[in-house]
Amino acid sequence: MIISAWHWKPSSVLPIKQAAEAHFDYRDLSFDWNWRWKSRKVTFAIDGQWSTPAAAAQRLIEVPVLTWWNVYHTSAAEGAPPEFHSNSINGHGEMIKQAKIDLKKAGLPPSRLNRINHILDDENGGPYYTSKFARFDDNNNMIIGKESYWEWPTNVPHIATSNHLFGRHLKNCDWQRLDGTVVCNYMTNHGPIRAEYGVAPYYRSTPFWVPGSLDQKTTFITGYWTGGPDGCLTEAEVMDVIKKAPAPIVLALDDYQPGRANILIEARKSRKVKIVLLWRSSGPKSVAEKDQEIANDIEASYNFI
Repeated sequence: MIISAWHWKPSSVLPIKQAAEAHFDYRDLSFDWNWRWKSRKVTFAIDGQWSTPAAAAQRLIEVPVLTWWNVYHTSAAEGAPPEFHSNSINGHGEMIKQAKIDLKKAGLPPSRLNRINHILDDENGGPYYTSKFARFDDNNNMIIGKESYWEWPTNVPHIATSNHLFGRHLKNCDWQRLDGTVVCNYMTNHGPIRAEYGVAPYYRSTPFWVPGSLDQKTTFITGYWTGGPDGCLTEAEVMDVIKKAPAPIVLALDDYQPGRANILIEARKSRKVKIVLLWRSSGPKSVAEKDQEIANDIEASYNFI
């Protein structure tokens, strides 16, 4: 079971490292936050700092988890085609392919490159945010908006579409998935059956169902909504996922996660949880206090026998 920090750099107290990040980047310069489609590229980041492909490759040897940021969100980029327009889809495919090439050139061997777990961090208005999605033409290009002969293109969940397209891009550039590596966004279920998880009557830990994706099996839930002292799911709600969901499972747990030590112990016992991502949130506790609690919980999970 992999335990990694998600989007924050652990202190020396903690026996874990931060997962590498791949950003869909539309800036001309590193300090320029004006997005331009013509400047599109993938830029890697390690421990909160922009990094080289070589540094990213080294971290991926240590922690085989790569988080992809700004997945198919290009509306803020100057000159960008509409989201999910064929030109936007093809542009993202080119960036993913180039990221693979860059990591390979940086010395990441195929045995490691093809065992990366791809985590999509698709920030949007929630899992039910919708985007235009009409149909495919004879050349398998998606047609949306005014290009469509349909007067009203269908609105579909952005999160489902981005998961499907990302998987297609991995396949198109022959980025293989060995040993059951995952390709999924948080709060998604890629198995063949839509399942409800959590505690009645709300079942708040139920992820969004994405059938037919490249992944086909992973359940990835976050133990929080907004995070912090008042924004987490209960221990029982997270435990229900570990108990009922098939392998593999990915969990993201907050600093203030109720019963985190018990959850980590149960995750190890189950042998179904492949990755645990630890999320940093704000709150009254100091960083040192939170880090020590995390270290204690991780140690407890190793010593559960």
